[in-house]
Amino acid sequence: MLKALAVEDSGKNERTEITADGVFIFIGLIPNTEVVKDLIALNDQGFIKTEGMGKTSAQGVFAACDCREGAIAQLAVATVEGVLASYGIKDFLKR
Repeated sequence: MLKALAVEDSGKNERTEITADGVFIFIGLIPNTEVVKDLIALNDQGFIKTEGMGKTSAQGVFAACDCREGAIAQLAVATVEGVLASYGIKDFLKR
């Protein structure tokens, strides 16, 4: 069970202990979109540009969640975006 974290500032060579009941591990803000960079439009940071229900610049390709430009990066929001993208796909397939 987590009781505390030891945090070290290597620049100042100082170590501090922080009492805690839990920890959230933050992975980062770099989108993993390298595989689609030549297929769909990305912004300068590498996030997928979307409109409407997750529609991308490529016909029939939809995006949702943290790889999408403007994503909020929250699990509940990612779930909703996945549902919206599925409706966009459903609409696309009806054509």
